[in-house]
Amino acid sequence: MAQTTKLTWVQKFWKHVAEVGVPLTIYEIFNRVYDWGFYPFAIWYLGYIWGSLVATLGSFVSCAVLYYLYDVMKVDWLRANAARSLSNKANNNTFEKFFAWIGSPKKTLRDRVAGVSLFIALNWAVDPLIVAIFFKQKHFEGLTTKDWLIFLASVTTANLIWVAQIASVIVGLKWLISPFLIE
Repeated sequence: MAQTTKLTWVQKFWKHVAEVGVPLTIYEIFNRVYDWGFYPFAIWYLGYIWGSLVATLGSFVSCAVLYYLYDVMKVDWLRANAARSLSNKANNNTFEKFFAWIGSPKKTLRDRVAGVSLFIALNWAVDPLIVAIFFKQKHFEGLTTKDWLIFLASVTTANLIWVAQIASVIVGLKWLISPFLIE
């Protein structure tokens, strides 16, 4: 009997790793290569305007596909739905209340201003796909027009921030190496 229980636990663990760990790892590797490889290359090679547009379009397409697949596959590999379910739990700590608040409808002006501020701050620090998924009202019930608008706002905000950061680094690098270039 003990062997069966242990085997079941091990099977559940590896199923969880396959459902959550593998997609999340692949997603993060792709993000790092895209953000730190392709994005700077596109801006450096194509210029600030065209490079930014090409990289932003690529970001939008890849995030849109993953946004749609996340909803269709119904696998919570970002744990957004798990965070939302914390609001139903008794004796929530501050961290749990915060995650439950992110996905809840904002009714007061204070909540709306805080929500927009948090939305911008998260887009600065986290991938826009993750932000859009955490700000969805309902998980795995299809994508509404509002969900797509949140997604579009998230991708636009994150890419504007990222373009400004990468362009600043490129301008700095060009300034640093300019004395060593032969004209």
